[in-house]
Amino acid sequence: MYILYAKVEGIKNFENDTFEIDYTTNKRVSAEEVGGNVTRVKNSLYKLNTVAITGKNASGKTTALNIIKGIQDIYLNNESLTPDNSLVRYLKPTATIHVKIFDAAYIYSIQSHVINSKDDVYFENEIINRLKVTSKFNKKIYDDDRNYESFLSRSALDTDYLKKEDSIFSGILNQKEALNKSYDLIMHTNFNFLSYYSESMSEDMVKLLDSGIQEFTIHPDVHENDKMPKFKIKFKGIPETIHSDLMDLEDYLSSGTIRALNIFGCIIRVLHTGGYLIIDEIENHLNKRIIQLIIEFFTGELNVNGATLIFSTHYVEVLDTIDRSDAIYVTQKKPKSDIHRFSDLLGDKDRNDKKKSDLFLSGIIDTMPTYQSYRGTKNIIAALLQKGDAHEKN
Repeated sequence: MYILYAKVEGIKNFENDTFEIDYTTNKRVSAEEVGGNVTRVKNSLYKLNTVAITGKNASGKTTALNIIKGIQDIYLNNESLTPDNSLVRYLKPTATIHVKIFDAAYIYSIQSHVINSKDDVYFENEIINRLKVTSKFNKKIYDDDRNYESFLSRSALDTDYLKKEDSIFSGILNQKEALNKSYDLIMHTNFNFLSYYSESMSEDMVKLLDSGIQEFTIHPDVHENDKMPKFKIKFKGIPETIHSDLMDLEDYLSSGTIRALNIFGCIIRVLHTGGYLIIDEIENHLNKRIIQLIIEFFTGELNVNGATLIFSTHYVEVLDTIDRSDAIYVTQKKPKSDIHRFSDLLGDKDRNDKKKSDLFLSGIIDTMPTYQSYRGTKNIIAALLQKGDAHEKN
């Protein structure tokens, strides 16, 4: 099951009160890319295996990821629409969510009308249309809404056994033996702690991140009633062995090691199921080679189930790892946030022989701080230093 498209009408802080993202390709796909940069859904319809979001500070990158997470929690993770859903905080009093999802023999086109009041949030009505995926199926057929047939309507169902906060698409999800679940590390952007771990965690994985570690294992002698794991750590050249609780790991492991272990733990899960992983500010605490490795897990031979990585970054150099310009989205403030594909913004300037970082740094796309802001900030700091206002006052 793949989510192919999502749009929310009635969203705060975005231009025209609309947020829209497409996970399918809109450029030509070469045979070499299939199973790497993209996954073939059927015939000429392809899903992107990595989606990057970049832009200036405060342009809406994290908001975009929270909206994406909220949608995936409902339509992939089979969760209820509650005030805790990360989408809800951005919804206006009335909103419509449009989603397209591929599952085996059908493309499902879902329209969910949502009421978001001060005291409650719920589905007012929903309509699901579907398109049979046949041997003649192609992207042109997929894009034309006239090819979809009516399948389910919330208003036509007996809702006595359907909670108002549950989507009618949950009826389809409930029939699945396993879900292509979505995982996220958004909350780890500012709070770094080890939350994804396994007894089968490889020492090689840890040593990749910290070459000074000789041994790193989950302690086998944990009491069965103690759900918090204990870790055994030994560093090269130091005779003492450290026994650490989960919450004390930050005293012995670097922030980068802890963050990367969380990411690797999630990667194993989503590669196994063909699920989704959302990472905010992927560059936090990590060097460039580790970031490249993370992306390569989704664009390489290990991604046999079509898992998807969705991440944001401030550093445009990271985008040179992404081969396709239609796999990059750019957020901009106009004055509200807006989000567009990099390939659409480039137009006829979209060329494969140009590094993406060079295109961003050249100023062709408005994603860099303005020179006036840079000079203004520098002048203010210089003036404060000259006055002595920067000195701490006792």
